[in-house]
Amino acid sequence: ASKLLHLRMLNCSSLRSPTFELPSVTRIELRSCPALVMPRLRAPVLKAFNLFNVLFLEGGVLAIPKAEQIAVSGGHALSDTTLQAMLRPCVSVQSLHLAHMPRIRYLSLDGFHELVSMTLERMAGLTDSSVAILFERERTNMRRMVFDSCDGLVSPKIPSGWWLEELSLLGCNGLDAPAV
Repeated sequence: ASKLLHLRMLNCSSLRSPTFELPSVTRIELRSCPALVMPRLRAPVLKAFNLFNVLFLEGGVLAIPKAEQIAVSGGHALSDTTLQAMLRPCVSVQSLHLAHMPRIRYLSLDGFHELVSMTLERMAGLTDSSVAILFERERTNMRRMVFDSCDGLVSPKIPSGWWLEELSLLGCNGLDAPAV
């Protein structure tokens, strides 16, 4: 696979714990792989990594230090510490989209100095204190923040010290009095 640039795997129902060593791949998409629990990925030049409909994801090793765009939709079993450990090596990420992770209550952005856009979708465990942790440090790079269907948010405080150009609170049914 030394000349492979893009890898797509769709509807691979038995894929469970694959190990990928992909020295030249710049884009990976794994979609509708319901058995996937623990992928191990080493891709030193990868720019875009997308995991969609991976409901039982438990963790994984993401050695993708140059990835600029990461999207993970699934992970009902993911814990706070496992998710942080997965994302920690992804220091170049600029766009992060996380969805359908009901157990996630704590998410820190420490170390993600390049992050420009973040979307959190259907993260039922996120609360106002979760948002406070996200916003505990001023981040001048961050331009876009989206909370979509995060029903645990009631009155999150969004600080004015950030340089956000877009803030979206979509379908967050618990919202009462957000402070922006």
